[in-house]
Amino acid sequence: MDVKMSGVFERNSVSASSSFSRFSDDTLVSNNKGGQSRNSSHSANSTSPTSVLEVAQLQDQRRSCSDLNAESVLSIASESEANGLVFPPSTSQSCQEFPAYNIDNRSHKCTASSKGHTGRVCSLAVGGDLLYSGSDASSIRIWRRSDMDAFSSFRTGDGAVKALLVHGDKVFSAHQDHKIRVWRHSKSRPSDVQAVATLPTLKNYLTSCLSPKNYVQVRRHHKRLWIEHVDAVSVLAVGNGVLYSGSWDKTVKVWRLSDYRCLETVEAHDDAVNALIVGSNGRVYTGSADKKVKSWHKSSKTHVLLSTMEGHKSGVNALALSMDESLLYSGSSDTSIVVWEKQADEDELKNVESLRGHRAAVLCLAAIVNGLCSGSADKTIRIWERKGGRVHDCLSVLEGHVGGVRSLSVGMDLERGGCLSVYSGSMDGCLKLWCIPLKTEASSSDFEDIPTKLPLPDRTLQ
Repeated sequence: MDVKMSGVFERNSVSASSSFSRFSDDTLVSNNKGGQSRNSSHSANSTSPTSVLEVAQLQDQRRSCSDLNAESVLSIASESEANGLVFPPSTSQSCQEFPAYNIDNRSHKCTASSKGHTGRVCSLAVGGDLLYSGSDASSIRIWRRSDMDAFSSFRTGDGAVKALLVHGDKVFSAHQDHKIRVWRHSKSRPSDVQAVATLPTLKNYLTSCLSPKNYVQVRRHHKRLWIEHVDAVSVLAVGNGVLYSGSWDKTVKVWRLSDYRCLETVEAHDDAVNALIVGSNGRVYTGSADKKVKSWHKSSKTHVLLSTMEGHKSGVNALALSMDESLLYSGSSDTSIVVWEKQADEDELKNVESLRGHRAAVLCLAAIVNGLCSGSADKTIRIWERKGGRVHDCLSVLEGHVGGVRSLSVGMDLERGGCLSVYSGSMDGCLKLWCIPLKTEASSSDFEDIPTKLPLPDRTLQ
């Protein structure tokens, strides 16, 4: 299954910024049809004319798809001795494991760019020293993060690869054809990727198909097994010891990681589920094209709705949790990012701020240390710095893509001197690496003492 990749990275120095999320293939929308985009990599006030992606009317016609992680994937492979060789040894770290630092105001640059995909880049995920990218051409490509050279590639079946998630020694992919697929690198030849399972599994089908009560009506005169998604799977996340999948069929399904059995279907929203993220406290947050964000609690057997948050005028495409998980961010097709703050009981979240600056739909979000990255259909990435508490300023606008920024993933690289690496995938089929310098009050020796492998929280990338 090892296929050599034709994409070649070009080194450059274009100014940039980042974030992560997904949307429907035919509904990128601009609310500012004559709008201008930012041309300064540091100022949110300077503008220059640019074409903005316009496709359809904004109201209720889109199906956006976000990433877990909706948020960038921050999972890392387990040690090879425990789970088998999967990734080369990693020097990437969780932002939470470093000395206190902030985003540096120095130039944020695009250091590498690739046109390896034949179609649009729909999803990204970081796993150890490897970067995974999925496209609407039914392929997944793998890159070495250290030098951004092609590592491997493989085809995944029919339909776009809507979401990617790295967990332990497995890679999970969500697809337009309603399926979830599980992959693993060969122990003898890591560049070869082997199929492990397709969800629902055949065993799950056989144990469910005999009982009539396991069938649900999906439309008039048509029934399907409740374990199946009946529309595109848009987002994946791991938390609470299970795998979550969100779909355009308005549901969230819960899968056991040990045997990939479907445990539960949550009737989550009134429209497509585009974003899903799981907090360290077990809270599950979902965002939908119905303009709502919902919070869920996992009880002993089922998930219970805790709260419904309404603050957007259009569908929600992406979700992200701040590093300390005190804030939840939601990005929408109405061009805004709403900041939700956890209250004392943690069951309620309050709308405390709305971040504006993008000229078109916000498609993806990725939390970074002391801030946030956002990607948009306006072809830009913005870096938002948290100025203490809940106030955010746009620190930089990163430009370089010629299509909407559809997905983001973030990693920390010691080899780059404590640089924050932000990876962006676009509708133009291009994959870019942006270097975001960081500043710290700790001495440089503090970074040398940090172990080269640390566990990372399971997050949806998105």
